[in-house]
Amino acid sequence: MDGNVDRALEALEAVSIEILALGLKDIITAGDMNIDLNKTEQPHTRKLKEFYNSNLLEQIIKGNTRTTQHTSTLIDHIAVNRQVMFYQNGILETGISDHDMVYISRKKWKEKQDTTYIRTRSYRKYDHLAYKTDIDNANWDSVLKEEDVNMALTSLYNILLEIIEKHALHKYIKCKDPLPAWFTHELISLIDDRTYRLRKYKKYPTIDNYIKCCEAIRIVNDMKQELQKNHARNTLSACKGNSKATWKELKRL
Repeated sequence: MDGNVDRALEALEAVSIEILALGLKDIITAGDMNIDLNKTEQPHTRKLKEFYNSNLLEQIIKGNTRTTQHTSTLIDHIAVNRQVMFYQNGILETGISDHDMVYISRKKWKEKQDTTYIRTRSYRKYDHLAYKTDIDNANWDSVLKEEDVNMALTSLYNILLEIIEKHALHKYIKCKDPLPAWFTHELISLIDDRTYRLRKYKKYPTIDNYIKCCEAIRIVNDMKQELQKNHARNTLSACKGNSKATWKELKRL
């Protein structure tokens, strides 16, 4: 076993040299390293930590990832060179094996989707008295004196449409993307408060408004991360023992 670990560390070191030569900005090492970081005095643990340090990598999984009846170890690792580019990480119990799942989420720009608009009428300046006056003054003879019911209906439609066009003009509304399943009313309220604080700071850029704006942004970001994490944990817990359903949900998440 020790020989296999030594060879794995040597291979990892060789690969890291090749990766550094490529000049990549983000480097991530992840997987079952079979080295318990809780045992800080073991030679393999020290050697792995030296590898992380020499390559400016930070191991970000802090809890135990494999639990048996008699042991609890931290052997599944994720190490990154730019932690600032990753906004959340953690451990999820899936029930697939005795190893818990480790995960990390990287920040990225949201891909711009094609904007969808719907055509509707604006009643913002609607005056019901003026509308009623136009209805009363309309020429209804083309409707009342028409013997053909279909022609009468067409005349009625045209008269009403002409009046409506006068009082409620068409406008286009941009459709918003549907909210994620983990969104809550409390989060929406906090987002509204964040928007208010941000606008207030832009209009009155005082130190006090800046502090309140930053605090509102932090609260929203923290709640988003917590809600996403709980949603993923609850979704996977519901699939515990069903590997097919678990992997299906993992792909969707």
